[in-house]
Amino acid sequence: MVNNQTIRILISVLIIVSLFIYMMMMINDRDGEIEILKNDAAEIRLELIERADYIRTAEEERQHLDVMQYQKSQALFQANATAHTRLENMLKLLNDQTRTAQFLEHDVQRLEELYRRVVESQMILERKASELEHAIVPIVVLTCNRSFYLSKCLTALEKSRNQSTLPRHYHPIIVSQDCDDMLTDNILYRDDDEFLAMDLVAWRHPNRTKLLYPYQSISRHYRWVLEEVFKLGYSTAIIIEDDLQVSPDFISYFDRMHPLLLDSKQNLFCVSAWNDFGQYNTLPAQPETVLDQFRRTDFFPGLGWMLTRTFWLEIRDHWPESYWDEYLRQKNITHGRHCIYPDIPRVKNLGELGTSGETIFNNHLSKMISNNITINYQNISIFNLFNENYKKEFEKEFTVARYIQFYEIETFKLKNETLKVFYTSVPDYSHYANIMGILNDTREGIPRSSYNNIVRIYYKSNILFLAPINSFG
Repeated sequence: MVNNQTIRILISVLIIVSLFIYMMMMINDRDGEIEILKNDAAEIRLELIERADYIRTAEEERQHLDVMQYQKSQALFQANATAHTRLENMLKLLNDQTRTAQFLEHDVQRLEELYRRVVESQMILERKASELEHAIVPIVVLTCNRSFYLSKCLTALEKSRNQSTLPRHYHPIIVSQDCDDMLTDNILYRDDDEFLAMDLVAWRHPNRTKLLYPYQSISRHYRWVLEEVFKLGYSTAIIIEDDLQVSPDFISYFDRMHPLLLDSKQNLFCVSAWNDFGQYNTLPAQPETVLDQFRRTDFFPGLGWMLTRTFWLEIRDHWPESYWDEYLRQKNITHGRHCIYPDIPRVKNLGELGTSGETIFNNHLSKMISNNITINYQNISIFNLFNENYKKEFEKEFTVARYIQFYEIETFKLKNETLKVFYTSVPDYSHYANIMGILNDTREGIPRSSYNNIVRIYYKSNILFLAPINSFG
């Protein structure tokens, strides 16, 4: 029989074996967990290696990009440096060319000025050589029975003659009387010292007592006096009527334009002292700024004008019975030739009492201005009035003028611009002329003061061209 001690030993052995088995089981479980941990660690290691490779690759790419960026920066810097150098060289070259151009422009201006002087000198020499025996230019005053005007006219003429640079005898004053009038006789045949000093020559129209329609009388008087004055051998003559008060520079103005009129290449048939649009609303705000501006026109202005004997012989055979001035506005008389006229008239019309009537005088003639100061014409060039030069400059100014509709001037308050407005017909032109308050009439489609049918006028502080729709093509 087994004793208790043996039983306790067996129980102890069983407990020890059970503990051993449990411990072995625990060890086996731990080994599984360790294996799992080892596998996890291996996976983590592989992932870390991959990430390290990715980071290394990214770093290499970044370094590569840095190198490329650096190379680009260096290339850009080099390009900028090269461009800067080229720009500096170009600016230097441009400055050199600008200085060269300025020198050339200065030389061109000097050459142009020299050429102008040579041409003007040549004209003067040619005129002196060919017209020496006819250098005297008489001033013919046509009068009838307006003694109150004639007295003012002669006084102003004498003042202008005294201020001329030429001796007095170069401009004898001839007064031609067309009718019998005692008061006019009293002026023409005075014997006081002041009158005698004028050295006037008085003519009497032989048919003066024959009464005619006023425009017929005037036309007949013109024909007779022009025929008589050119019979005396003069090559040119200045014609005015008794109701004109001339400016102090009236004679000097004609003297300056005389060579142009004598030069057949200049395409002129007269020089006039009148501007049909020489009134305050169609001139600059300060009219004195254009005292030295002169222009060409297709339209005969009249009212103080100079013509040549050659032109008179050309037109005398068909001289009209009346309206002599309209005769000189016909295209078959002018043949595309022009008259020179000033921006500021060199005569003032006093003739409220005359054939034109009070309406024309009050609405137009009385609003005209005239020069009242002496001008040194030696400083005024006529080079720009040469036929080809004037045409070129006129077309240039017209071409660059901004095209507008007429209403825009007032609507947008346009100021100090060069503008052009086209008209499509004579009534269309007359409409614009009426708005501006100027004479709206035309002759054979030619407006007053126009050049190639284009009117150049000052209007509301602008230079304005009124032109046919197809002007200059």
